[in-house]
Amino acid sequence: MKQVSSHDVQLKITINEKLLEKINKLKAFKNKAKVLSNGELLELLVDEALNKEEKKLEKLSPVRETSTKSRYIPAKVKKSVWIRAKGQCEWRDPETHRSCSSKHLLQYDHIVPYAHGGKNSLNQIQLLCSTHNLYRGILTFGLYKMRRT
Repeated sequence: MKQVSSHDVQLKITINEKLLEKINKLKAFKNKAKVLSNGELLELLVDEALNKEEKKLEKLSPVRETSTKSRYIPAKVKKSVWIRAKGQCEWRDPETHRSCSSKHLLQYDHIVPYAHGGKNSLNQIQLLCSTHNLYRGILTFGLYKMRRT
């Protein structure tokens, strides 16, 4: 990917002829009043996929809290947290309020630490990159304890 303007990123991909045929066929189905560019088609498909995932989240039944005796985080809670976080780190710097937004090495983290009685409910779990999860651990338990684990 290459930044080409303040609002645009250039994305180059290599596809086979079969996929190109499918893209052109889909463009023909999606064209209503105007011819869609590849970028417009991709944006339309991403919007449709996001809407589908958001509707799935709305349909999820309320999540029961699990026992605090178990570190197990229910799959429904994990999925709901992932969707809420948009698959990226939810860390916000307490001073600057800037967000991390990393999508690499993500981990589920108890907002109230499990060791301090934290629960496995949707509002008590967040998605953090490994760096910010470790940082929270150091702030909570100290560097000595985190080095031992």
